[in-house]
Amino acid sequence: MVNFSFNKDQIGQHIVKFGIDIRPVLTVHSDKHRLTPYCEWLIEEFPDVFETILSGRDRLQVQKTFVASNNQKVELPTFVLTPRGFVYTFPIKLPVVEIEDFDVPNKNQIIAKALKQFKSCFGDKRIPRVGVINEIIFDCGKVDSTKILADALSKKRWKEGIKNVKIHLENPREGNNITFDIMPVVAQQIQTSSSGRGSPQNVGYGISVKLDINNQDITGNLNETEIQGIIGFAETFIDDDFYKFLNNE
Repeated sequence: MVNFSFNKDQIGQHIVKFGIDIRPVLTVHSDKHRLTPYCEWLIEEFPDVFETILSGRDRLQVQKTFVASNNQKVELPTFVLTPRGFVYTFPIKLPVVEIEDFDVPNKNQIIAKALKQFKSCFGDKRIPRVGVINEIIFDCGKVDSTKILADALSKKRWKEGIKNVKIHLENPREGNNITFDIMPVVAQQIQTSSSGRGSPQNVGYGISVKLDINNQDITGNLNETEIQGIIGFAETFIDDDFYKFLNNE
């Protein structure tokens, strides 16, 4: 039996995304005259999160360069227009040289203000769904993370010889969808032999957990109170129930 439990101290990477479904859909082609000023407003209002507009015929995003303690730069798209709507991305922890803390305070307030500005700029659009997606990788060190997940299976026959595990769980409650996607990941480095040939070698293992929380009823147009209710529920869940759920407590 593999001795492993999920906890905050083992987080090697953590990114949180706020996904906003928009109807009718927005496109760069037809809505650029409103999308560009909105992106410019984001950059002016929140320079710690939004920095540079990147646009093309069919894409629009805002990128931010985060600087680590060793001055290494990490570029991350923090706002992206998707076929469904907007996605705002906030890094919390990233593996640079070591695990670096990039957490931006007041994320919920930033999203609340950004969506208030959205409703002002796009009054003809509605928001039927808001989702909060936490993407976390737990560091397992040298312990094979596939074996850790396989060990959680109840039947011995399932555990033996397992080479890969992907777990998808849905646990709706209180009017919200709660979805877990759990899978092992491997960190690799290219090891060069004396002949000069390189081959990938496993140097560490991890478990990727994607937690997606969004509202079940998508028939309406969410107001500010309803949006904050969804975001607040997601924040409370990851603080109180997330680790209990993963550790089967």
